[in-house]
Amino acid sequence: MLRASLVVVLALLGLANAATVIFNPIALPALIVTACTLNSNTLVLTCNWGDALFTAAGLGLPGVDDDVSLEGNLDLLGVNLINFNIGSAVSIKSLSIQNGGQVVVATGAALNVGGAVTVDDDSTLEVSGSAVIAGAVTLGSSATATVAAGASLTASFVATALDSFITVGSATVGAARASLIINANSQFGNNGLRLNANADVSVVNAAVVTLSNAFTAAGNVVIDTNAGIVVNSGGYTQNNGTQLTLNGYLTVASVTNIGTISGNGAINGSLTNSGTLSPGSSPGTTVIRGDYTQTSSGTYKFEIQDGSRFDRLVITGAISRNGILHASLLDKSYRPSNNQRFQIMTHRSASGTFNIVRGDFDDTFANYKAEYNPSDTALIYTTSSASARVMLSGFLFVTVCLSFML
Repeated sequence: MLRASLVVVLALLGLANAATVIFNPIALPALIVTACTLNSNTLVLTCNWGDALFTAAGLGLPGVDDDVSLEGNLDLLGVNLINFNIGSAVSIKSLSIQNGGQVVVATGAALNVGGAVTVDDDSTLEVSGSAVIAGAVTLGSSATATVAAGASLTASFVATALDSFITVGSATVGAARASLIINANSQFGNNGLRLNANADVSVVNAAVVTLSNAFTAAGNVVIDTNAGIVVNSGGYTQNNGTQLTLNGYLTVASVTNIGTISGNGAINGSLTNSGTLSPGSSPGTTVIRGDYTQTSSGTYKFEIQDGSRFDRLVITGAISRNGILHASLLDKSYRPSNNQRFQIMTHRSASGTFNIVRGDFDDTFANYKAEYNPSDTALIYTTSSASARVMLSGFLFVTVCLSFML
């Protein structure tokens, strides 16, 4: 009865501007709000006992179908649990989680925050459904945020404390993929952005993500056009089985690639490739403003549209060649002319050769040859028919000479 009365009171209050509702449920485990619209107000919850459940009805019990729109701010002071349950669609102006509070956006729930979110000291934001946050997410001391398997979060971040972090994805093999979209400039402290193997992280809207120290991408990373990631100290590693789609820029002292790197972007630093480097977006150009080292296990894979359109790698420093050079045709009907030259790399200086030069031109009589120069590397395409003519001419010449000698 007390809960029902509370619902009626909140529904009839008609809160004035700058009003504050303080709920201190010493005996009640939950605050139930079936419909509540706050115009430029602040709703403050202080829970000293029990859990507070944020369900489909808003702050209340599971099983209610109503959506909630809080046009004011929502401050959670010491709340044990605010749970956005399945089926809920909640929109609020801003969210503040303080004093060890926890907010969970459950599977199937959707949270839309029009402003900023503060996850204060020792507090937690967990997204298992979907959440879109227009303002920045500020992580305080020992604060954590999690994007669980199968969940998605769109936001920007300010990790103000060295011991705060966000984890994307699950360590469980075969878990559904988790998505984090960073849509504005963001800063992360020591190991502040942590990716598991099933994570997909995208940097969009010309955002710049700044990482204070070395970063390992255990999941997929997309850096959109005009967007970037800057690593202030240490290197960047792209793990085996993952991909970096680079159409913006990556600024870092050194990149170690064990997975796949592709795109029309730039690496402002040196790259060591032990995985696959596939420049461009079929076709296109990747720029390395530093040195490029390809190890014996690395592959440089480039694609050819025609004689003038093909992938290129521009290296401002030196190249050390090794591993595999692989060519692919985008247009399977195109056949390069005999001795066609494709300038696939330019560089300041060069050393080494590729162990294997191959292509998938679907021509069993094709022959591929790498051309090595100090300032560029090229692929030369020749056909066996031309080679056969040379061999046949030589055979006839020898035969004629032997006939005269006899």
